[in-house]
Amino acid sequence: IKAYQNYFILLCKVAKKQLINIPLDLSDTNLINSVEKTSSAKTDAFLKEEDILKVMQYKPVTKNMMLAQKYILIASQTGMRLQSMQEANGRKIELCTDNKNAFYYLHTIQEKTSTECYNPLFSTALDIIKKNNYVFPDFTGITLANLNINIRSVLSKAGIENNKLFSTHNLRSTFVSNLSLLGISEIVISSITHPSKKNNTSSVHIYDRRDMLDK
Repeated sequence: IKAYQNYFILLCKVAKKQLINIPLDLSDTNLINSVEKTSSAKTDAFLKEEDILKVMQYKPVTKNMMLAQKYILIASQTGMRLQSMQEANGRKIELCTDNKNAFYYLHTIQEKTSTECYNPLFSTALDIIKKNNYVFPDFTGITLANLNINIRSVLSKAGIENNKLFSTHNLRSTFVSNLSLLGISEIVISSITHPSKKNNTSSVHIYDRRDMLDK
């Protein structure tokens, strides 16, 4: 809601510059919700490495469960949102050989922020894509609501105790949380998950001339 309020205020300011009458005091801070702590068991939930192994070992018996399992494994190892995974439908993976350590990656567009992302592919996600003729699986035929139901069902059958807390967003948190636990720097993680979000006053942001793939 706060994000929509900010966009609305911005739109009103643009309209006011064009001499359109806006019957609001745009400097009134009460027009935007105050920041509140939103942490809860549901927002804090993520799959630890042992949980991901349980999902890998689960044998789905239906197409929907198989698709949800693939989604869980790819999302938790790329940090991709549902929109990005749907946008990547049918896209071929690419091999980076510019660095001393060659690796496969997926070039995607983040619909939410309209920014490019280079998602390195860990072995499990890579194997799923390789078995799909080296193209990204199709997640376009399922609604978010049904996908979340199927994700919780897979996690339940895989023996994950807090399975009812999970949705697609928790899988993005899983990627970030596990990389952080492995000691990967925040700069590296944000270059993959939030390439458009930078601290404009940071010297790293100002002077870092590497391209997105190098980051």
